[in-house]
Amino acid sequence: LQLLVFSLAVFPGMKSDTVVCYRCCLKSVQELAYFYRKDLPDDDLPDQVTQRPDCYWGRNCRTQTNKPDHAKRYNHICDQTRFS
Repeated sequence: LQLLVFSLAVFPGMKSDTVVCYRCCLKSVQELAYFYRKDLPDDDLPDQVTQRPDCYWGRNCRTQTNKPDHAKRYNHICDQTRFS
């Protein structure tokens, strides 16, 4: 991201001038936001964020979207470790 070079796994071959629909744009922005946050050094984050245990489901966790307490309690910026 720092080099402004990033390829999206959801849309390989996409370029900065590629026209996409709203749904595809949303997926792209979500993926960019995830990797931006993942690339932040732990020193730039508050302790309450870096001290959280990883969720088994990582970024694929569906519970984080409908239970704010779960989202706050566990780290979801990680890979899925259960059933992977």
